[in-house]
Amino acid sequence: MFVVDSPRVPLFGHSWLVLFRLDWPSINLVTQSPNDDDLNCLIDCYDDVFSYKLRKLNGPLAKLYMCETAVPVHQKFSSVPFAIRQKVEVALEELKKQGIISPVTHSEWATPVVPVINKNRSLGLCGGLEITTACG
Repeated sequence: MFVVDSPRVPLFGHSWLVLFRLDWPSINLVTQSPNDDDLNCLIDCYDDVFSYKLRKLNGPLAKLYMCETAVPVHQKFSSVPFAIRQKVEVALEELKKQGIISPVTHSEWATPVVPVINKNRSLGLCGGLEITTACG
């Protein structure tokens, strides 16, 4: 396993590492490879995996399993600051063109879009999700 300090998107985050069920206390040796050629080769060979480009998953549909007692939550939209409204509209239109999102007329479940201005002044869109795992 390589652990790198890099601005790249991680392949395995904390939630995935938990699934590996490693004996974390027994892992007591951490070394830094003096030669990063192997890592750079992996990154170059699988550049599409490490790309920041947003892509649509063209595989089987995901199924969400919820408690039978789950009640739909339809959160009210958040107002977008006037100074970035145009950027938000452009970003949403681009996601629609790419097939990442599609308009709906009604849904029992909804969460507001939260615009985030990145360090490089580009716009990122997030969902203001409220997730609870309690069941029963």
